[in-house]
Amino acid sequence: MIRTLNSLRFILILMIVISHSTLPISQDLINYLGEFPVAIFFVISGFVLSLSKGEKLQKEVLGNRNFFLSRIIKLYPLHILILAILILLDWRLGRILPWYQILSHSLLIQTWYPAHDFMAHLNAATWFISDLIFFYLIFKYLYAWIMRHSWLYLLVTISIYMAVYISISLCAQADYSAGYIYAHPLFRMIDFMIGILLYKVCRSE
Repeated sequence: MIRTLNSLRFILILMIVISHSTLPISQDLINYLGEFPVAIFFVISGFVLSLSKGEKLQKEVLGNRNFFLSRIIKLYPLHILILAILILLDWRLGRILPWYQILSHSLLIQTWYPAHDFMAHLNAATWFISDLIFFYLIFKYLYAWIMRHSWLYLLVTISIYMAVYISISLCAQADYSAGYIYAHPLFRMIDFMIGILLYKVCRSE
């Protein structure tokens, strides 16, 4: 099952890449090949991690530090390489960003800064990885919280969460912060949580 879901994640990433290409057709399909696959990717990630690592982390068969570092090692070296190339290209074009912006992108914490333009420079697509890093960091605790509580409690809590998210999103649609809210880890976390909830459904009797 995990191999099949990972193959699906690859297809979703490919759809996202196409949506960000310069092909004329990509502009017409961006809502379908961009935003939808992002949400599904986070859902699948929550489910796959719950299936493969959830119980191991909860029973401390796998240490949270080792789990987190293993995820970082898969993502970080390539991220730094691409970032260095982009910084060099920007320098050649005479565009030099502030050091703190470069540092935040290097550490993959740019989505926590409350401005879309701050997040969208350099390798803008890494907002996605920035969110994933946060999800990996809190996965053990989020998984334990969802598994521990009743469905009624989870339904009420998530309904309140969604109401807040929708309200803020609607208020931000006409504002420059809409893109930032779309990418913020605390708002995208609902997709990841849905994946863990689906795993709980599969586990339940």
